[in-house]
Amino acid sequence: MKFSISLAALLASGAWAVALSARAGEDQIPNGVIAVDIQHKREVGRLGKRDASNDIYGSYVIVFGVGTPTQQQSAIVDTGSSDLWINGPWSGQTPFYNPAKSTSYQYDSDGFYIAYGSGDASGYWISEDVNIAGSTLKNQQMGLVNNPSAGQAVFGIGMMTNEVANTQYNNVPQNLYVQNLIKANAYSIYLDNLETSTGRILFGGIDSSKYNGTLYSVPITDNVSFYVDVNEITVGGKTVTNNGKFSGLMDSGTTFCYLPSSIAKNVAQEFNAQFDPSTGLYFAQTNTSSKEFVFNFSGATIKVPASEMLVDASYIMQGSSPGPYVLGVVPSDEAPYIIGDTFLRSAYVVFDVSTMHIAIGQASYDANANISAITKGGIQGAVPAPGYNANQAVRTILTVAIPGSTGLGANDVEANKASSPSVAAASTASTSPSTFQWPWWWPFKTAN
Repeated sequence: MKFSISLAALLASGAWAVALSARAGEDQIPNGVIAVDIQHKREVGRLGKRDASNDIYGSYVIVFGVGTPTQQQSAIVDTGSSDLWINGPWSGQTPFYNPAKSTSYQYDSDGFYIAYGSGDASGYWISEDVNIAGSTLKNQQMGLVNNPSAGQAVFGIGMMTNEVANTQYNNVPQNLYVQNLIKANAYSIYLDNLETSTGRILFGGIDSSKYNGTLYSVPITDNVSFYVDVNEITVGGKTVTNNGKFSGLMDSGTTFCYLPSSIAKNVAQEFNAQFDPSTGLYFAQTNTSSKEFVFNFSGATIKVPASEMLVDASYIMQGSSPGPYVLGVVPSDEAPYIIGDTFLRSAYVVFDVSTMHIAIGQASYDANANISAITKGGIQGAVPAPGYNANQAVRTILTVAIPGSTGLGANDVEANKASSPSVAAASTASTSPSTFQWPWWWPFKTAN
């Protein structure tokens, strides 16, 4: 079912917030878990790699509040970046955040800038209270964006080592842990299938009803982003990864899978898809193939039906297109290679920064829920993948944003937590409304 109610209308009416609250109330959410529905936003527009555009097919967004009193926002949930940024009132975007209406706003500094594959966002750094499904993060550092071309806000939840700030700070997942809202810097993502409108992210939690079979654990192989080894891909039982394994980034912020060009070409041949140089995409004439993709991660396999990988071109392109269906595999001549949403919809994925592992299982589209909290000891119910190699794991360096902090390995975060303030000391601005500071260039100083 194609989603047809506009995001702006839902936000303005408050209907979405009511719907999310009702769903959360139906499930048993244990302490130490924050459950947030993910909305599949589908609007016709241009397709881009990590596109910052507001009109991109397949964006997955969450709703949250910023400021005191809270102002409702929405942003693309993105495991491929690590910074939260939102739009200001001069951006031309809806929704937007107006700092003049918040008593908890703090201006930190100029110089926020982040670049994606086909766009960027710029503005300045602020600290603000963030309300996520009823839980409030105090004094969260984020970007406030002033360029109208930036498009949809982004809720980056990757590792701190991938932040764009000059000095590392506690990003949202780390701050949820430091402020004792979750029990480990870990979360799980369930996007649901292509025809549904909502999935869910569980900060600090896992839902065993959302995967079938075994939940396998594989090591994260990079100390900056969520890379894992992809050992093999087959289509209809035929191996398409001629050159062996490659490293792929698990990225909810990218619509398609960006694979080595030779692999993408092999995949396209299985569907008689033709390459269109003007778009850089493969187009097929039908999406009824029974051929199934199988992704192999150190022996853990995830099946993806062809119908998830062959997307109706009308969802993506305005006017005529070279073919009725777009292949959800895009050729890339160089790294990074990205495992995007066309794969992630078929998987249940747990990202555990505290142990530097990802757990992955075959997605189950069960409407029930069986949620438990993830603790610092690891991911409950997960077992090492059959080809698990501990030597593949890396020890990430996390610099927690506290005075005098030093580099911390993934296993050292808990030891440092006791010395972390409940509010990250990333900002030098005062929290007192009487010392409220406007940036020198702010054009709405008289806004109310």
